[in-house]
Amino acid sequence: MSPKPIEHFLVEHSTRRVLYVADGFAFRSPMWNEERFVGTKLLSRTPFRLAVLSRLASYVTREGIDVRALLDYATGFSKMNNRSRFELDVWEGERTFDRTFKPSAVADRKRVDYLYPAVADEAAARTKYLSALAELAATAREHDARVTIGLQHTAVTHSKLASEFAR
Repeated sequence: MSPKPIEHFLVEHSTRRVLYVADGFAFRSPMWNEERFVGTKLLSRTPFRLAVLSRLASYVTREGIDVRALLDYATGFSKMNNRSRFELDVWEGERTFDRTFKPSAVADRKRVDYLYPAVADEAAARTKYLSALAELAATAREHDARVTIGLQHTAVTHSKLASEFAR
């Protein structure tokens, strides 16, 4: 849940409907939210625009985004030092998309642990990210757009979480 991710879109476009689909883990940890801005993968693919730079600067001051994200975007460092910049821009899973994987309890546990890292205050994190989602919806409504929110869980993640909560 990056801060109001729809803001930039609505500056130059209009829409009547917004569909926002999120996995449950997006409401738990800075790893899937603020910390994503520092990852070079996101910023290296973001075209340079002054409006984005300005919005990112406001996220640093208002939302606690790491200043390194702003510096990276402003200088283009991750674009210039991207080893993959001359490779085709394809989804990482495309090479193994048709492959059938054998069920593995160990792999499932590792995936759940990765997606749901330990957080200091679970309730505070959930409140923070659900508030960000509410702000997104409010921003869309201010632009006369209806919002549909879909929350998805993979079957493995859902069954693992259910067994964790049952304890």
